[in-house]
Amino acid sequence: MRTVFFIPPLKKISGGLASIIELASMLAESGRNVAAVSPVDECPAIGMLGKSVRILPWGRTNTWSFLDKNDLWCIPDGWPNALVPGMRVQARTLMYVQNWVFMITSRPQGVAWSQLPLDYLSVSAPVDWFMREILGLSPLGILPPSIRPFFFSATAKNSKRIRVAW
Repeated sequence: MRTVFFIPPLKKISGGLASIIELASMLAESGRNVAAVSPVDECPAIGMLGKSVRILPWGRTNTWSFLDKNDLWCIPDGWPNALVPGMRVQARTLMYVQNWVFMITSRPQGVAWSQLPLDYLSVSAPVDWFMREILGLSPLGILPPSIRPFFFSATAKNSKRIRVAW
């Protein structure tokens, strides 16, 4: 099964988008079949993906030829229009929820999240709680952002400086 990530057409890289880029890159580096697509040609985030992530052309509107029903279509919260390609081709669609606010503000009008054929991953225990207790959803689990880019040994970066956070 191939995992295809929707990369939002943001002009600047947000923390949430950086997490998605890191996730896609790590999956591809571990040998998974991973691809990414963005609806705009000049998307800064595409250039940040690892070399193992295949970049797909968006193509003509409403064809969704980059996706097929055997794919896992992974979309970020806050981009409800990104649901359409997955639903059109009947691909399994997974929403990575990093901010509970988007679950309220970006919901398609007149539709409950529970009515949509979606699976969910939560970024944290508080987001998972909100989705379960307030929205009545059942996320598959919690997938926190990678800490790999932030913590490293001095020898790994040929530096004597070590970052520490708590």
